Amino acid sequence: MHTCLKILLIIYTCCLECSAEDTVTQPRGDVFALEGESVALDCTYKASTSAPDIFWYIQYPHGVPKLILRQDIYETGVPVDDFKDRFQAKINQTLSSVPLTIQKMQLSDSAVYYCALRPTVTVNTRLIQNATPPHPRLSATVNKDTKHVNLNISSAEVTDSALYYCALEPTVTGNP
Repeated sequence: MHTCLKILLIIYTCCLECSAEDTVTQPRGDVFALEGESVALDCTYKASTSAPDIFWYIQYPHGVPKLILRQDIYETGVPVDDFKDRFQAKINQTLSSVPLTIQKMQLSDSAVYYCALRPTVTVNTRLIQNATPPHPRLSATVNKDTKHVNLNISSAEVTDSALYYCALEPTVTGNP
């Protein structure tokens, strides 16, 4: 029996010295697949360098992001040990894309997947934090007209240096 899998994609853009030229884009929306099928998750990039490094990550519910693989123009991306058997990616310089292919989908592949353009130091994303009670120094401001959410950190400290994420909806696991 096939189980339908739902993969949630997050648009994730990052760079060291951000310019309008350094971006990665993933299609919005969910991707559905049956167990055993293969699926390709798209990621296009625009980089100020001719030799970008692209990183694919996975984030399971209530977990931290895990690196799947690093891809550059010189060699085929080799997944880290946990993902060696079924995950692969290769940069298409003509299309400026690096799709992640997952073979023989499994229920455990239900997660959030995102790509990042190296260097991944500053993140051009915004965070909505639904903490109860709210964090004493973090707040989110939603602008419905521009469809942006800004993360505000009051009295920012060195220890606030981190990677902050934005998710439109929770990650879905199991059957949709």
